[in-house]
Amino acid sequence: MDEAKIWSILNDSRALMTNRQKHLWDIIRIIPQNWHAHYPQAGGLNQYWVVALFGQTTIWYDNHEGGFRRSSFEVFGQIGECMTGEQELSMAVQEILNAMNGAFAAP
Repeated sequence: MDEAKIWSILNDSRALMTNRQKHLWDIIRIIPQNWHAHYPQAGGLNQYWVVALFGQTTIWYDNHEGGFRRSSFEVFGQIGECMTGEQELSMAVQEILNAMNGAFAAP
């Protein structure tokens, strides 16, 4: 997938976000970068577009499945263990919002 296509997907996805999701998205998004991941189900070592970073978490586009995923990473440029199935970008951002809300909730 070329860079123009990922930008088109990102722009379309942002248009569907809530205001809270847009606000977080504007903070965590990055210029899309090709990162490597090793997923045997996708035929071994592959490149994917990473579109956001939050701590040691990435949001990346799975062009094989046609959706976004969240994964951890330990080495910059290498996607780690997948934390979610494919989903809309707004849902991946919402999961981070939910985790933040839980972390800051009063006991």
